Amino acid sequence: MTADEPSRTLAYNVTRQRILFMGGTVWELLRFFALLNVLSLGIFNFQSLSNVVDMAWFGAPQLVLAAAFFMTALYDDYKQRFLPLLRIGKLLSVLAGVSAFISGGFATPLLDPPWEAVSSITLLAILLVDSVLLIVLLLYPRETRSG
Repeated sequence: MTADEPSRTLAYNVTRQRILFMGGTVWELLRFFALLNVLSLGIFNFQSLSNVVDMAWFGAPQLVLAAAFFMTALYDDYKQRFLPLLRIGKLLSVLAGVSAFISGGFATPLLDPPWEAVSSITLLAILLVDSVLLIVLLLYPRETRSG
């Protein structure tokens, strides 16, 4: 083992953590726009731009998770502060997704036949990725403060 090896290991771990949290940022943005598109295309059929804007306004707080993931990826100091927020936000997202799935998805009676399948597949995919991300966040190690 060389003297340079511990610094390489530390750099590798920091890079891996940044990739994880940047991936969370990208996922939260994709999730927001996927849900917005399925809801706006399927339910409203773009009848009015105000309907799409209303849905964006309703779902915009979800973007706080994207910002928290991004800040955590950029600044190591934020990790232990934002980790509880990320865990709670993901848990609420999973619970909301499960309740939407149990209640029948995105109001499937309102959707035309192709959108019914798209909305169900989108809901399941989002629920799966949210669940995996929640597990990763719950298993993420806590740093202990020394001194």
